[in-house]
Amino acid sequence: MHRFVLERLGRLLAFCAILGLFGGVAAARAATAPAWPQAKSDLPADPQIRFGALANGMRYAILRNTTPKGQVSIRFRFDVGSLNEADSEQGLAHLLEHMSFRGSTHVPEAEVWPSLQRLGVQVGADASAYTQETQTFYLIELPNARPQTLDFGLARMRETASELTIDPKALETERGPVLSEERLRDTPDLRALMQQRAFFYQGLLLPRRAPIGKTEIVSHASADQVRAFYRAYYRPERATLIVVGDIDPTTVETRIKAHFGDWKAAAPARPQPDLGAPAAQGPDAKVVVDSKMSRSIQVAWVAPYAGPVLTSADLRRETLQTIAFGIVGRRFRVLSDGAAPPFMDAGLTSHDQGRSARLTLLAVDDSPRRWKSALEAADTVRRQAMTYGVTQDEVDLQVSQMRAGLETLAAGVDTLSSPSLAQAIMRSVDEGRVFLGPVERLARFNADVKGLSAADVTAALRSAFSGAGPLVFISSPAAIEGGERAVRSEWARIDSEPLAAPVQQAKAVWPYTQFGTAGEVAERRHIADLDVTQVVFKNGVHLTIKPTKFATDQVQVGVAVGHGLLDLPMDRSSLRWAADSGAFLTGGLGRLDLDAMQRALAGRIYSVGFNVAEDHAELSGVTREQDLDTQLQLLTAYLIDPGMRPEAFERVRQLAAPTINNQNASPGGVMQRQLGFLLHTGDPRWAPPTQVDVATAQPGEMKRMLTGLLGGGPIEVTIVGDASVDRVIAAVAATFGALPPRQETDAPPASTLVRFPDSAAPPLVRRHAGRDDQALFAMGWPVADARGDLQTPRDLRILEQVIKSRLFNQFRVEDGAAYEAETYLETSQTFPGYGYILAYAEAPPDKAVLFYETLDKIAADLRQTPISADELERARQPRVELFAKAQQNNGYWLNALTGVSRDARRLDVLRSTIPDLQHVSAEDVQRMARTYLVDDHAWRLNIEPRARAGARPARATGVAKLDCARTGDDRLADCRVVKETPAGLGVGATALIMTPSLKFDPKTAAPTQDGRVELDLRVTAPDSEP
Repeated sequence: MHRFVLERLGRLLAFCAILGLFGGVAAARAATAPAWPQAKSDLPADPQIRFGALANGMRYAILRNTTPKGQVSIRFRFDVGSLNEADSEQGLAHLLEHMSFRGSTHVPEAEVWPSLQRLGVQVGADASAYTQETQTFYLIELPNARPQTLDFGLARMRETASELTIDPKALETERGPVLSEERLRDTPDLRALMQQRAFFYQGLLLPRRAPIGKTEIVSHASADQVRAFYRAYYRPERATLIVVGDIDPTTVETRIKAHFGDWKAAAPARPQPDLGAPAAQGPDAKVVVDSKMSRSIQVAWVAPYAGPVLTSADLRRETLQTIAFGIVGRRFRVLSDGAAPPFMDAGLTSHDQGRSARLTLLAVDDSPRRWKSALEAADTVRRQAMTYGVTQDEVDLQVSQMRAGLETLAAGVDTLSSPSLAQAIMRSVDEGRVFLGPVERLARFNADVKGLSAADVTAALRSAFSGAGPLVFISSPAAIEGGERAVRSEWARIDSEPLAAPVQQAKAVWPYTQFGTAGEVAERRHIADLDVTQVVFKNGVHLTIKPTKFATDQVQVGVAVGHGLLDLPMDRSSLRWAADSGAFLTGGLGRLDLDAMQRALAGRIYSVGFNVAEDHAELSGVTREQDLDTQLQLLTAYLIDPGMRPEAFERVRQLAAPTINNQNASPGGVMQRQLGFLLHTGDPRWAPPTQVDVATAQPGEMKRMLTGLLGGGPIEVTIVGDASVDRVIAAVAATFGALPPRQETDAPPASTLVRFPDSAAPPLVRRHAGRDDQALFAMGWPVADARGDLQTPRDLRILEQVIKSRLFNQFRVEDGAAYEAETYLETSQTFPGYGYILAYAEAPPDKAVLFYETLDKIAADLRQTPISADELERARQPRVELFAKAQQNNGYWLNALTGVSRDARRLDVLRSTIPDLQHVSAEDVQRMARTYLVDDHAWRLNIEPRARAGARPARATGVAKLDCARTGDDRLADCRVVKETPAGLGVGATALIMTPSLKFDPKTAAPTQDGRVELDLRVTAPDSEP
């Protein structure tokens, strides 16, 4: 289920990445063997990184970093992407990237993936590659830093550099996954994006060079064509190798020279492409309409690419512009989060696009029928800021927020993860930026904002809108009356309207600091082998603490309340979807709306997440030790005094309808919406909302649901991170520990009765509204839960990994039938007897038989023949390494420790996971296959394109039991759904739509004790398929 998070820290991290914490300022690119950008800049690069270049022109960057311990991240970047392709080569950069996993001089195709698995590398997650407009890069996450492992990783990258075989037969097979990826990516929203780019970037090569390329070229490109592209562009002076991890830089540098020193270009270099220049245009408008498309209003100003940003003065201008955009963004949020919002969301961004242009964008989201008022309201905010300027209070507030994020990153510089650092260094290379470390970036920021005035920030804001434009682009699922002419006319009117000065916000004070007398500790014990402390307060609140140093100055908090999904009704749908999607958190608190809350907490690091889990509702946050009190005060306030404002609910409801429309437009979206409901045999607690559910949803219903979920039952607080045990106990004692004792309740006994669906042969069919050549197939088997012995889930995990590997190798690699072939294992700790293995793939509709035959053969062979020792190791070692890495992460421990006060066996799970995985044998895997991979138990699902001709499938009917008030003229009012039959298909919501037209009839509506009436209505269920 979707989990909504209000996160100040995350936004600050994103800001830091933009400003250059992970890549500071751009430098010019030379045609051959470019120097590192810092050679031409007055800004110093991170002194901890060893930068260098080989005689052949290949550059390298090496950084010692010990988080996670013992592991190494490698990135190999080539300065070539889709912008380098000729007209007849569109798609070759991406096709070449795929061929890098199809064999090379020293690594035959059959060994590409198995050799990685034996090392403990996960296919896809730990070894992958990506093609973009300006670069192609390869990544490997090595599970250890042993010399032979590091040499393996470097050797594999060396193979990519010049040794790819590009075999014609392998190329023919790989076309299938590449074309499948094109189908997977080709959504209505992507098509809208391509039209937007063509509109914004007239005069540029950029909109004519999508990385996926053209299918007709990919379908017919020869091995010689791909090889010619490879030899022309995979050359030392276009390559940068990045190694970050628990290594000795001197040793790594020596090994890099040994592996790559003899690399020479195999063909003459090609010239850099002519990227063009932005056309002089605007004001202008473009409208794109598609019933399956998401709504969007975007106004662009397009300036020529400015080239290198070399000086600290240029970086200061960039910082000031970011501050200005943050201030305007806050003004947008005040409107969107308030009563009667003029739009659902709005924001300003500015960034370079493909070294081709500088784009400044005003993005607005609202219903298509309100496009005029939404556009006017959003642009009024922008023009007010430019005309009247920003205030000093706004500047100071924004600076304090940004400084807090930078201080947190600087404090945690020694525990930033190697993958994130490697990725950030690579991004700085692509952008031609000097890589500034967190400490240097904080110092630069403090210098830039010293004595900063509102006038300086206002000037930075005004300078952002100097490009060609405005260009108004609207994508809409419904027609815009008057079309583009109406949009152009409306913009001219808006731009000429007189402006009133903006209303300034009053300062806000944080009022949630006292919750009563601090709670007393009733019990305390320390679990030495896990270094976990458990505390029980006298009011019944449980606290679990694990102090760590995995991330310096980071503390993660989780608060589990009540019984979660177990307390939801089993006979009708609920508004869980709304609460989990932000209607709860964006409603703010009783004494502060969301904006006032954020202003009151400016300068502090905190976040708030909420979701309804299977056996509890969860509030969560990430903070630092100095702000731990604030974080806990905030979570406590959400528990006892949530605002749940109707306008927040309405905003989420307005966003839900187009989301459903978008999901129904692809097989993957339909799977995302419906799979949980289907795999729980139609249990309404997993039912996705229908459009009718969304249209009839009321904020009062959500409030009643959440009052039930949060108002009773146990409270369990889990805190993991860089904070002392006594400090944590004191902070919790003053918040959750100070609350009155709560009534202990148990979940309804029937709430755990969940079962996997019966066998489905022929497959169950669901429809999507996307392309005719898109489909998805899934096959699942019921397995054991995780409530019994702990070894069985480990055995099942290895079985699932073997199925995944075999399905990938056969259906994806050998048959070339799909871009992705995945599996998933669920062994429930909540529902007795519930678990499943699911395998699925997106592929053309005519591949259904092949998919099911492939899985049938895999299951039969696993039942009949024990797997080899090599296959067992290739399935087991990546999982062992995954858990070894996860156990150095605060998030892993927070998730694993949540619930230990209710089920102490979770501690044994922590202790036994890796030993149990290492204990799995080939005989165990075969026993699991014989027990659970039973043909007669297999469940199948096809998600197919909706037929373009003929009638839709008949829709189901159902009965909704309603409880209603009776008005003076015998009408029905204030109706609530009591029960749906069948549940989860939206019949209750459909019935609610009908009630205003009904009159009270004693023959059909029985009076209840409180003067209300009950009645049953038979209705047609809303179409659950598009």
